[in-house]
Amino acid sequence: VLFRSFLCFDEDVMSDEPMGSFTCSYDNLVENFNKKTPFELKDNSGKMFGKIYVDRLTLSHTPTFADFLQAGWQINLAVSIDFTGSNGDPREHNSLHFMNPNQPNQYLQAIMSVGEILIEYDTDKQIPVFGFGAQIGRTTEHFFHLNQAQNPYVNGVQGVIDTYGRFLPTCELSGPTNFAPTIAAVSAGCRQQQAAEAKSYTVLLILTDGDITDIDKTIDAVVASDELPLSIVIVGVGNGSDFAAMNVLDGDDGSLRDSKRRATRRDLVQFVPFRDYLNRPRSSLAQSVLKEIPEQFKKYAQLRKITP
Repeated sequence: VLFRSFLCFDEDVMSDEPMGSFTCSYDNLVENFNKKTPFELKDNSGKMFGKIYVDRLTLSHTPTFADFLQAGWQINLAVSIDFTGSNGDPREHNSLHFMNPNQPNQYLQAIMSVGEILIEYDTDKQIPVFGFGAQIGRTTEHFFHLNQAQNPYVNGVQGVIDTYGRFLPTCELSGPTNFAPTIAAVSAGCRQQQAAEAKSYTVLLILTDGDITDIDKTIDAVVASDELPLSIVIVGVGNGSDFAAMNVLDGDDGSLRDSKRRATRRDLVQFVPFRDYLNRPRSSLAQSVLKEIPEQFKKYAQLRKITP
């Protein structure tokens, strides 16, 4: 049985004076409401200040993340990978993109840790994979399909890994580190799903080694996405950055505000530095990366007045 304590105060202009408290269970509330029986209001010494009657009682259920999943909602994974020059030449052993046959690099470890969990909630197992910061031809691309095809979807987590491995030998790293084009493109897809009333919620996994160079535009893109079925998970790889801008985006210290001073209505960004998990089980990274998603989903549902 779950008990709750209720504190009562005497409201005053200067300060509210404590009057006492009472403790009860839900069953006690229902019983006292039905029988019009009061609770005794007592202070810490046991002195009774008065009686509290339950004038009105309303029972409401707040849907859980599991309720929505059971109702048919799907969690779709999208992946975007950083190919800026600060990662280092993929052919060199000290590059964050180096493909060691005996030890997956940090990009691969993050993809596997997060992807293997989220893919279980995705019916078709199709994952769109993007890149940013690479020079393709003579142009630096800040958003592109990693498979270089019109359709960016690949089959499952292994498809992401294989596509990443095939692209690396063909690319030339460039820069800078711009997130806004990726967020804007994925948000556009989420907006289409929302318009079609699809029971679909997207988790965009951005893997990067450096701080954002288009922070203002990125904040604008995040704030503009607050009413969309979207969460953004950023995993910072390597040790070359303090990731200061990522902590700003995370929004745990307050709401983000865009260039027009509009505040985001919910938190939809989670940042995790991979270096904190180098010597810990792979599952610990996944738990940290995904711990905020259920609450972010519920906030989205509340904002849009969606029920399971």
